[in-house]
Amino acid sequence: MYETSMSRIFEDNVRKGATNPNALLEAAHLAKFTDEAFRQEADVMGTHLADRSKTLSLQAGRLTLVPTFQSKLSTLCGTSRVGFH
Repeated sequence: MYETSMSRIFEDNVRKGATNPNALLEAAHLAKFTDEAFRQEADVMGTHLADRSKTLSLQAGRLTLVPTFQSKLSTLCGTSRVGFH
């Protein structure tokens, strides 16, 4: 009786520690979808970074154009400083 109950407890513990075969099959099936999700996320991040880089480039260009425009305008108008409202 003792041997049987100990054997049963041992088998139960081994089964609890083992990976469920259904979980393994599910993970293998979902792997291709997970890979596609990572690929799409990387694609979106690449597009986002390209857009952000373009925006920053345009902003940097504006920072150099505004003072140039203001100096040319002040030269044409004969004033030292032109205010924009």
